[in-house]
Amino acid sequence: MIENGGNDMALQFILGSARSGKTDFIYDQMIKDSMEHEDEEFFFIVPDQSTLNAQKQLVTRHPRHGTFNIDVVGFFRLTYRVFEELSYIPKDLLEDEGKSMVIRKIMEQHKEELKVFASSMKKQGFIDELKSFFAEVYQYDVSMEDLKKITDGMKEEGLRSKMEDILLVMENFEDYIVEFEQPETAACAQLTDDGLINNNDRIPVLDHETVIPVKHSLFYKDALIFDQLKSRTVALKHKESGHGILVTFPDFDYLGVWSSANDGPFVALEPWSGTSTCSDEDDVFEHKRGVRFLEPGEHETLSFVIEIL
Repeated sequence: MIENGGNDMALQFILGSARSGKTDFIYDQMIKDSMEHEDEEFFFIVPDQSTLNAQKQLVTRHPRHGTFNIDVVGFFRLTYRVFEELSYIPKDLLEDEGKSMVIRKIMEQHKEELKVFASSMKKQGFIDELKSFFAEVYQYDVSMEDLKKITDGMKEEGLRSKMEDILLVMENFEDYIVEFEQPETAACAQLTDDGLINNNDRIPVLDHETVIPVKHSLFYKDALIFDQLKSRTVALKHKESGHGILVTFPDFDYLGVWSSANDGPFVALEPWSGTSTCSDEDDVFEHKRGVRFLEPGEHETLSFVIEIL
């Protein structure tokens, strides 16, 4: 049973052979329920390509010849309905065509290094298949380290060569990394809707790892605030050339890593001695995390060093 606003709804499966009337039953049941509960809203979820036909069927079958409180949606449109309900604005991401162009460019640039895919990249549908594979890897948060371990353990040479080609393309798909001096296990606090830091709501960022691949989606929920680091140096650098910056911050307890919300062309590494207000703090300044107390006439110097790599 599924609970919705205090009401229980049964999850019902309609089973039967082809042309046994399953579709007719679903349409008729939807219309019947919507007429019996006119003050409620119903969602009729169908594949994206079938929304127009479903609307036509409902209008034709309905005694009043209208959908009224029935909203026919595909999964894509349903996603935006959920975003709208949660007041979430999706960011503009690279479209499929753009991703395909980037993958194709990378493969052209590294054609001589590819063991298997050099002759396949111009075949119809190949780039799309590779793009879909990357999407699933990112969707299920499979790290490059995990893929490398799996590849190293492969005994079949042909399959291993294909995976090595995939790794080569993926490594060049994201050019920059944030690298810590020591393996870190860190979870970053999330921000509330009011902009307060909620230390009880954290997302894992590092799991005994030293490297974070830089991508815009890292910063869609705001800055990454590290307060549990062992490392006292961090680098932002290009994976291939090694060029970038190295920040050493022995006197600071916090590190902020952030970028602008609109896919900005930069990443900032900022050592912090404290943070903005947390959700469990009161309005007394002395109670804030990271506040340092100095006696009259006492002074303290905090320093960090930035090196060009």
